[in-house]
Amino acid sequence: MNSSPRSSEYQSIIDEDLEYIKSKGKLYKYISPSSGILMLENLGIKFNIPKNFNDPFDCDPSLIATSNRYNIELLKSILNNPPRDLTKQVKEAIQKVVDEGDFNNSPYYAGFKETSGLDLRRQLLVNTKITCFSEENDNMLMWSHYTRNKNHEDHTGICVEFQVEPFLTSMVKVLSTMGLEGQFLKVKYDEKRINYIVDSAKDLSPMMMWFKTKSICWAYEKEIRFVLPKWVEDLGKSILPISKEVISAVYLGVNISLDDEIRIKELCEQKLPFTKLFKMQLSENHYALWPKEI
Repeated sequence: MNSSPRSSEYQSIIDEDLEYIKSKGKLYKYISPSSGILMLENLGIKFNIPKNFNDPFDCDPSLIATSNRYNIELLKSILNNPPRDLTKQVKEAIQKVVDEGDFNNSPYYAGFKETSGLDLRRQLLVNTKITCFSEENDNMLMWSHYTRNKNHEDHTGICVEFQVEPFLTSMVKVLSTMGLEGQFLKVKYDEKRINYIVDSAKDLSPMMMWFKTKSICWAYEKEIRFVLPKWVEDLGKSILPISKEVISAVYLGVNISLDDEIRIKELCEQKLPFTKLFKMQLSENHYALWPKEI
C-alpha cells in the first residue's frame, strides 16, 4: 500500500501482525498435488482474489462502509472541485445534503451504498491479490479441505513449509521492482459479524481489519495472509517468483498418488536440494498426523 495514507492505528495493525508472524518462524501452505507440482517447477507462489474464496463473507463489501462524516467530506470535495459534467441540479442537491450534514439518512444513501458495494467488487476486490498460509502443518481439516486432487480425494496434495524471514526478503525484492508493497496479516476470528466503518481517507485501518476478519467457524485454519492491494496485470496467472531459500520442507499427504510422490521427489532433488521431504503418517495412538522424513 505504498503512497497510501497511514494512520498510527493502521501502522500498529501492520507492525503487530508482522512481529507475530516473525515470531512463528515458519508458515505452511496446503495445496493440491497439481498446484504443488507447479509451485515447485516454477518456484512461484500463486495469489488469488477474494471473490474466489470459499467463505462468502470473506471481504464481502457489506462488511465495510463509510461514515456520515466521511461521506459529507467527500461531497464537500466534489463541490470544491466539481467535475465538468456536474449539472446545476445535482450540484444543488449535493449542497443541500452538505448543509443538512446528514448524508447517511438522505434519500441518496441507499443508492450510494449499493453503487459503492458494486465498485468494491469490480475494482478493489478484483485487483487485490491474497495468498494464504497456516501456522500448522499437521491440521487434519486443512489437509482434508485444501489438498484434494482433481478427483476430489482428500490428503492427496502437499503442504509447503516457508521460512518467514527469507520469504519477506524475497517478496520485498520482487515487489520493489514493480513498485508494489504487500503486508502480512494475521487473520482475526469473531463470533459476531463486524462491520468496519471508514471515517477518514487518511486512515486505512478499517480496510486492513476488513481484509483480515473472518467468522469464528474458520478459526481452525489459523490463517496468515499476504495481501497485495494492487496488481500488475502483465504478470499473468497471479504468480510471483520466490527464491529456493524460502522453502525449507515439503510434506506429502497420506493419500498422495505414487506418480505425484515420485514427481515431487524429483523436483525437490533438482530444484530444492537442501529442502527436507516428509510424508504424513497416521498416529497409532491418537487422531493425529505426524511427519516422517523420507
